[in-house]
Amino acid sequence: MIKRLLFSVLGLFLYSFSFAQDFTQLPLLSTTGDSVRLADFQDQKVVVLIFSGVHCVYSKKYEARIMATAEAHANDSVAFLMINSNDPDLSPEDSYEGMVEQVTTKGFSFPYLADPDQSLANAIGAKKNPEAFVFVPLPNEKFQLVYHGAIDDNPLLADRVHQNFLGDAIQHGLSGKVELLPAQPVKGCYLKSM
Repeated sequence: MIKRLLFSVLGLFLYSFSFAQDFTQLPLLSTTGDSVRLADFQDQKVVVLIFSGVHCVYSKKYEARIMATAEAHANDSVAFLMINSNDPDLSPEDSYEGMVEQVTTKGFSFPYLADPDQSLANAIGAKKNPEAFVFVPLPNEKFQLVYHGAIDDNPLLADRVHQNFLGDAIQHGLSGKVELLPAQPVKGCYLKSM
């Protein structure tokens, strides 16, 4: 039992460490036309990646919550990046043009980035929309994963949320902690990929 626990903890550590250097330099296209890399946010205290999609009903349910959370941390050196890793050939709504229209309609205050070939999603193991990854930047453009999973405990009803996993993870990172918090299962749409 103890041996299994040690291997599990070691596996989580190696998982977070092994992909940290692989994806920080991946260029992703923003809806503004800019190329954005995770490494560009090395000066932040916390970096939040949220995999989302234009077509996904669960993503739509979370849009206002994500925007409110980003707004609440606007002055806390917390960077929010929304990532669309759906293949537009399989989900036409998730085309780059669809993303631009969504940003225009919703008024996102954070970068919305296209990952149509799932390079980033595959590098860090993202599977669903919406799925959150919270990182604490470390020296030398390394990033330590401190949380991965659901945003909160009620994907359909914002007024019935009892546990805000994303908010707790952000506070965890802002307090200077880099220990990995327990992952929470995500209810949502699977990424549309080949």
